[in-house]
Amino acid sequence: MVTKGKGAAVQSWEKSRLGDISSKIGSGATPRGGSKSYKDSGTSLIRSLNVHDFRFERDSLAFIDHDQASALDNVRVLQNDVLLNITGASVARCCMVPSDILPARVNQHVSIIRCKSELADPQFVHYTLTSPIHKARLLSIAQGGATREALTKGDLEDFEIDLPDITTQQRISSTLSAYDDFIENNNRRIAILEDMARRIYEEWFVRFRFPGHKNVNMVESVLGMVPEGWDIETVGEILIHSIGGGWGEEKVDEKFDTAAFVIRGTDIPFVKHCSIGGAPLRYHKKSNFKSRRLEDGDVILEASGGSKDQPVGRSVLVRRELIESLHRPVIPASFCKLMRVNKQRILPELLQLHLERIYADRQILKYQSQSTGISNFKFTYFLEHERLLIPAAPIQEKFASLVRPILKLVGNLGLRRDILAETRNLLLPRLISGEIDVADFANPV
Repeated sequence: MVTKGKGAAVQSWEKSRLGDISSKIGSGATPRGGSKSYKDSGTSLIRSLNVHDFRFERDSLAFIDHDQASALDNVRVLQNDVLLNITGASVARCCMVPSDILPARVNQHVSIIRCKSELADPQFVHYTLTSPIHKARLLSIAQGGATREALTKGDLEDFEIDLPDITTQQRISSTLSAYDDFIENNNRRIAILEDMARRIYEEWFVRFRFPGHKNVNMVESVLGMVPEGWDIETVGEILIHSIGGGWGEEKVDEKFDTAAFVIRGTDIPFVKHCSIGGAPLRYHKKSNFKSRRLEDGDVILEASGGSKDQPVGRSVLVRRELIESLHRPVIPASFCKLMRVNKQRILPELLQLHLERIYADRQILKYQSQSTGISNFKFTYFLEHERLLIPAAPIQEKFASLVRPILKLVGNLGLRRDILAETRNLLLPRLISGEIDVADFANPV
């Protein structure tokens, strides 16, 4: 690999308008009736919450029926289309469409960019639009609007990028996509392992098919029939410490002199996989920091925020792998709660898996209140009224021996994925700018 400055190879690159190298640029619409008209299956409707830089989020994918899809035929999504968010807080996020969600349409917040294959490699265009310099340009254009952040069709058509010859484009995109393939492989392994842990929990503590269950009597309780000898307590009764988070200050001073990362609700999906995500490093008073410093086994609960598609009340178990991977301590943000269980009574994993189950089943909604457009979590009410089973100690020990290695592997895969992403992100601007010459790279197959 040869690293070059702005030499002859780069001089041969040409500035090209997206409009000139694309056969289609355009966004769609939301079907009449909005989210109430969505179906359980059918044609995928891609929305801005599905489009993230380098990745497509499937969990919130909506579906429409044949008639609704026919009305949006002009924004039919094809394999190798580039997806770009064009409005709102997520403007300029960009990814490739995954082939497994086709057939698909886009709504009015997402634009299709369909490249002319003889002129532009779609993966190269995708990586170009996600590179720091071009991302900054797109955001600058979007923020120039009179009312809200937005990119118009004309903005995209006139947007210029530097294009080398098609073979060089393919070599660059092949190099970068290799990292994304490894990242996606790790994501798949993480999802499988998380599902394994969840299924074991449900088999043992929801269906009560734990080892030796045939020899245990079932008795009546406030939760229905439960194994004899198992206790039932409220969440508040199993905690030895709970407190709201903090925010601190952006800059250090005499009072706010203790540095710590602050985990917000938006960081919870990353912390699940032992990544700090975009959590900011801020400065805190020693007294505030001391009571909020996170330890292995603590559970963070989101206490404010949420949306129509995402209720407030997400949670995450803080694992030793995350704490040890950071060079600074961590606290929860002010819109989150810290919960620390009595580990002599119950495994923290059992509390976390219980919270995940009631969140997935939407039972969490009974602890949600609405105020000025923001959803808040009724934490005190939750501590007093949410009950959970305390299994017999030998069963908890067996469960820990089975599930903890799974969750540790999830954390290690998450850390490995972060390293791959960091390496890709370091390479990306150097490859897209031509600083690294790929002339000697193997031709992509």
